[in-house]
Amino acid sequence: KLGVGARIEIIRSGEVIPKLEKVIKPAKKIVIPNTCPACGAKVTWENDNILCTNKKTCPAQQETALRYFFKTLGSADGFGPKSLETLVSNGHTSIPAIFALKQKDFSDMGFGDKQSENFEQALQTAIKTPVEDARFLASFAIPNLAIGSARALLKHHPFETLADLTVKDFVAIDGFAEKTGTTISETLQKRWSEIEQICKLGFNL
Repeated sequence: KLGVGARIEIIRSGEVIPKLEKVIKPAKKIVIPNTCPACGAKVTWENDNILCTNKKTCPAQQETALRYFFKTLGSADGFGPKSLETLVSNGHTSIPAIFALKQKDFSDMGFGDKQSENFEQALQTAIKTPVEDARFLASFAIPNLAIGSARALLKHHPFETLADLTVKDFVAIDGFAEKTGTTISETLQKRWSEIEQICKLGFNL
């Protein structure tokens, strides 16, 4: 019975993650959404989460994926939530599309001249700045493949061979189980053409 008006008690589990201890006062009205508030698509339950089923064109998911990429990469300043919201609303929804933008493109979207200049320079800086291959791989937000797991994977297999790995290859690496190996393998195969396209931008791995 969580919702607007509820009072809850939480603790910092492990001094980091908020953990719900109990509901002190339940909400009077519980609203469970049937559609995504960002795009209107149907939602579905997955374990404890309600997820939007429109993975290709939901603007909220596009913005989140781009935000995660830039935050994890860490070498392109200025691409925060508001900036990315503007880019996505103007149809620039992929990483290659954003890296193809020039100062005039940013100005045409309503950004100031200096900010537009900074954006273009930041993108070029990101391409030229040496980046650990594991960090680059982790920036694609592949489930179960954060930086630590990416480092373990790349100790055993070169970056360019990742799309060819089988579940057996993953299970053979300490720290990977069959379930996580299956998820990573399937996601890499599905997104490999996109990853290759981004690599061709010239990132200094």
